Amino acid sequence: MRTLPPIVSLALLLVASSALGSGASLEERLDGGEVVIKVRDVSGSPMPHVKAVGVIEAPPESVWSLVEDCNHWKTNLTRIEKAETVWRRGEDVRCKVTVDMPFPVDDLTAVTDAKHRVRGGTFQRKWWLVEGDYRVNAGSWTITSFQGRPDRALVVYEVHAEPKMSVPDFIVKAAQNQSIPRLFEKLRQRAREIRDR
Repeated sequence: MRTLPPIVSLALLLVASSALGSGASLEERLDGGEVVIKVRDVSGSPMPHVKAVGVIEAPPESVWSLVEDCNHWKTNLTRIEKAETVWRRGEDVRCKVTVDMPFPVDDLTAVTDAKHRVRGGTFQRKWWLVEGDYRVNAGSWTITSFQGRPDRALVVYEVHAEPKMSVPDFIVKAAQNQSIPRLFEKLRQRAREIRDR
């Protein structure tokens, strides 16, 4: 099995920079709290691939604790109606998750398998669809330190989800422009709550 090489935050920033648009200002934008989102079309799919990058003022391992256990996603993430671990075997995890969709779309449920890898200060959760209300549901979380600081997490979230039903354009745009920033804000809130316990 191939393992992730050690990744320092500078290397991850370079990858993010090439994907999200070059410019010396990317690090400053992230440092200032912006969630930088890049949307790209996927050939043969009506739904785009979305990549979001942001900084959370918490150690990477604290942020990882919020995303690695789907039993707690209803508390830690946004728009989760129900979530449970079906099974866990080492780095392999199967989850069943129902997402609360806005009217007029019905809630969507998926069973996904994921690979969890913790290597050299990088935490990664990569998932793909097993079954459910989607044609495609795949993505990843990658978390490492920001600017080499162990108390700041650089978070990269990627997703391509295509429900079996048609989704109105206004909901797709809202997901890109509102839901993802809210997701990062929820993670920031939960990280603060953990820190302040």
